Amino acid sequence: MAVAVQEPTTSVDFVTGAIVANYRARAEDSIEVSLAELIDAPRNVGSVRAVVGTNQHLAEVVLDEESPVHSMAAVAWELDAHALRLNVLVGLERMGEAHIELRGTPCTLQGWWFADDDVHFTGFETP
Repeated sequence: MAVAVQEPTTSVDFVTGAIVANYRARAEDSIEVSLAELIDAPRNVGSVRAVVGTNQHLAEVVLDEESPVHSMAAVAWELDAHALRLNVLVGLERMGEAHIELRGTPCTLQGWWFADDDVHFTGFETP
């Protein structure tokens, strides 16, 4: 007998789904991969998922409240060396931390939050 196991859906899953839906709504191609599949990522973030917009050469990474923001600096530089841009998405409560940790790196930041059972996004910001 097989037993179906359903893993709980996380905030990262919801935000990542919204990003993929945005690409689909614009009829743009995107793929979802781990950072380790894209680049030689630091070990502590290699399993972090990225949505890559192939037309825009943009990797979008959603961090939860426990993900190390400072590790995205190395990711930003590595992606930049491969002609890919990085957009780091964090919950609004982490935007200040992200600005401090990623200042001077080749990336953008975008905040997200939930309201009315939907994901909402800020505009792109430069750290």
